Amino acid sequence: MGTFTNRVREEKTSGPNLRSFSLQKWEQDFAEHGSDEEDRELFLAGQLIQSKLDAVRGVLKFSSDEAISATTKLRSFASMVNYNFMVTLDKTDRAHKAKLAEATEPVTAEEAAAVKIEAAGGHEWSPQEIIESLVDGIEIPARLLLMKNPDLAGNPRMQGVNWHEVAKELSLGLMYRFTEDLWDETLWNGYRVVDGGRTKIFVPTDLDYISGFRAGIERRHSLTRSFALVGAQAHRDLVKLGFPFRLHDINAIERRGKRQVIKVERSPKESSLMRDIMSLRAMASEPYYDDLLNEPQPGLAGLTISSLLDAWTVLSRTSQILEDGVKQRHKNEPRDGRPAHVWFPEYAPVLQTGALEAAISAAAGVSAHMSRQLVDFFIFRGNKGQEVWSQPLLPAGPSTVMPLFAATNSPNLRRLVDVWMRQAKIDLGRRGPAFENYLRDLVIEALSESTVLRGARCVDRPFTFKPQGGQGEEIDLLFVIGNTVFIAEAKCIVEPTDARSMAFHKKTVHGAASQAARKAQAISESRAEFVLAMANAQIHVTEDFKVVPLVVVSTTTHVGVPVNDIPVIDSLILNRFLIGELEDVAVNLGDLSVHKRVKTVLYTTAQEAEDRASRYFSSPPQLDRFFKGIRERSVPIFAATDDDWDGRLVTLECVPAGGLPLTFDVGDERSPPLVQ
Repeated sequence: MGTFTNRVREEKTSGPNLRSFSLQKWEQDFAEHGSDEEDRELFLAGQLIQSKLDAVRGVLKFSSDEAISATTKLRSFASMVNYNFMVTLDKTDRAHKAKLAEATEPVTAEEAAAVKIEAAGGHEWSPQEIIESLVDGIEIPARLLLMKNPDLAGNPRMQGVNWHEVAKELSLGLMYRFTEDLWDETLWNGYRVVDGGRTKIFVPTDLDYISGFRAGIERRHSLTRSFALVGAQAHRDLVKLGFPFRLHDINAIERRGKRQVIKVERSPKESSLMRDIMSLRAMASEPYYDDLLNEPQPGLAGLTISSLLDAWTVLSRTSQILEDGVKQRHKNEPRDGRPAHVWFPEYAPVLQTGALEAAISAAAGVSAHMSRQLVDFFIFRGNKGQEVWSQPLLPAGPSTVMPLFAATNSPNLRRLVDVWMRQAKIDLGRRGPAFENYLRDLVIEALSESTVLRGARCVDRPFTFKPQGGQGEEIDLLFVIGNTVFIAEAKCIVEPTDARSMAFHKKTVHGAASQAARKAQAISESRAEFVLAMANAQIHVTEDFKVVPLVVVSTTTHVGVPVNDIPVIDSLILNRFLIGELEDVAVNLGDLSVHKRVKTVLYTTAQEAEDRASRYFSSPPQLDRFFKGIRERSVPIFAATDDDWDGRLVTLECVPAGGLPLTFDVGDERSPPLVQ
């Protein structure tokens, strides 16, 4: 990596995504610090990115029109996004039903989620990609408006709104966001530009890491669906028993004069959204996060991640009630013949912040002061570090907000927890000991319950090995099966959510692999001393033992992609091996009946476990269908103006192949859920 690239990463040289960027300074800094081919490629890419960002800025009209109030602009943006969300749901429902009607065998949830629908411009996208584009598209225009701290007093004046310009502005916002992301991929993850004249092609240089990232996302989706299914059934059972949930449900929104009231339901009743969210938040709350979730965070003005989850649950449920009303009008009320300025704003209903604060206070049992803080946290104000996914309330006035249904409808709470921790500047490195303890407890419990691995042993604390004449090595996790010693470097890190965090994640995993390799070498080179150290720990090995180094991460990213032949796994992969079998169950989501069950036995003796472990960890069989589903994807890059360049981004996508995930019977009328 060259000096110029390092300077750009450290923001000593401003890149084209920063407001301080100057083309003259960019050229000057490259002339002074450019030192290799990588620097030159980044320099040229920066010029390209800057020209497209300038092209987008040059054609923004609606946002910069001073004759239109900020309140009107924000209401217009929210209306258009929520309307397009409803249209996307309609198209998705039709596409799913068509797929089920054509199928002769049960359709998997992954296959259902992989359907493509046509968007503006004629290109086909998955429903989730379109939904993500709606949220990403509004972020830039809304940020540009809100960062100026506009006066939001007064009612929006919708009569003069040009809705074609609103749609165009959101498309340009998405283009701007996409271009910024393209720059980050180039800067942090090694994408390179192939120059074809006006057409530019951005290509990746590290396909293994992208494969691991894409496979990890799809595996996380699959795990989420499975976990939600189990959690949903448990929630139903608890409701039937009248279990007193700590968090109360929301059942209605009423008007009392000018005041809005969000009604809280204190007796437990069946609610599909509450059921799903409670399941998802259980998955998002990892055991080694326990203390962390309840610690007041200075970066969140003293709020806790747990309180954010509570408030999000209330917010999402309240938003669903608004969304249901909009859906009914969308379905039943004709729009033809009605002026657009009359029916479009109906897609952006408002919530009074006072009503939302009262609902959170009553439903979550928190003080009025804390509920105000929580509501304020979820309002998107265009501040640095905020994103619409994690702050899905758009200001509508001084004391009103508009939920963006695309962001509140189908939350990925695991990702949101990671984003909130990033916003709070929480260093998960200090959670390392808790993660390590969790892994050791997991291994010890699995071995104690195994009928095959009775002789296997795990050290119940961090193990320090210091050979004579060598440096001491602390091993996070050490267990022994037969005469094979497994040592693991454990890394508790945040799931990457953008290009920069992907680069950090990759660096962390590669660093962990180097550490694991070094420790394995230290043990191998001092065999007699290690045998003695093991004997002191009441574990017997002989001097011809084998060492298998591992990296165990707290994320799904990079899992299944070895680094320098060192396996990278997570706790689920580890636990399944110690249990000794895999079980795939296909469940019909219509009636929750088991469609098919397949069990795979990994080993039948301790010797087989010892012999097969390295291969299993290097290529976990439960990941096969995800890596087999990796394929090339070409994403178009559109021109903002006639003079702007166009092109495409070459990347990878994952459509899981085979396996027995959740299924829908042929002819099942229930629509598959959108990808979480």
